[in-house]
Amino acid sequence: MYETYWGLQESPFRGHADERWFFESPGHSEALARLFFLTEEGQAGGVLVGQVGTGKTLMLRLLAHHVVRSRRQCLAIDMDGLDGEAFAWRLAGELRLGVSSADGAAAWWRAIDDAMSGTALARRHMVILLDHADAAGDSCRAALERLLTGVRRAPGRVTLVAAVRDTSPAVLNPLRRMAALRVELPPFDVEQTARYVAHTLHRAGCQRNVFETPALRTLFERTHGVPRYVNQLCELSLLAAMHDQRDTVPQDVVLGAAAELCLPA
Repeated sequence: MYETYWGLQESPFRGHADERWFFESPGHSEALARLFFLTEEGQAGGVLVGQVGTGKTLMLRLLAHHVVRSRRQCLAIDMDGLDGEAFAWRLAGELRLGVSSADGAAAWWRAIDDAMSGTALARRHMVILLDHADAAGDSCRAALERLLTGVRRAPGRVTLVAAVRDTSPAVLNPLRRMAALRVELPPFDVEQTARYVAHTLHRAGCQRNVFETPALRTLFERTHGVPRYVNQLCELSLLAAMHDQRDTVPQDVVLGAAAELCLPA
């Protein structure tokens, strides 16, 4: 809607989980390097921890591309809302085991265990990526424990990485016992927020500074540097400034947009 007005080739702040828009802040770059280390060294696994909107899903997608390019087998599952049975079925499907829905969870798990054992015997490497691991149903905890047992039976051959936002022991304890690394994904600081906005606008074709300096500081203050909220506030601010026929986005426009989004002061 606002692309032509601001001289953009596409909407820059909508693809927050799109690899093309990845911004290598120091925190995100370090987190990705640590995740690469886990898979390259064949570690049992790790936990990626970050608050909502910091980019955990994007990190897992970038890691998946790295794993595939290195010719390792990669399974990616979004656990949001899954119960134990649905998780087992999804995992069996990712492994392409050819099981039937009528076989039942016990048969699916036997096939999954056999697949992981086969990976170890063939000296191949399998990487399992679990997004929103803390958002799964309660019955999925037992299924996750079952999967971790299979990982431990294939040392050096199966790596599991789980992304979570909840740091409660109930979520992390089973993973912590398995994890070689806990990888923290921080939000941007004020300078990184400004650089992220400039980087993203440039990638979309913008050749000038659209957000005024006080507006950029307000963007950080209202979003606390969380990329998802930065995207939302930038997009609404661009729309509002276009509606007012502004040449740039000033601080008062960002403040108004933040109020509409109910972002914290």
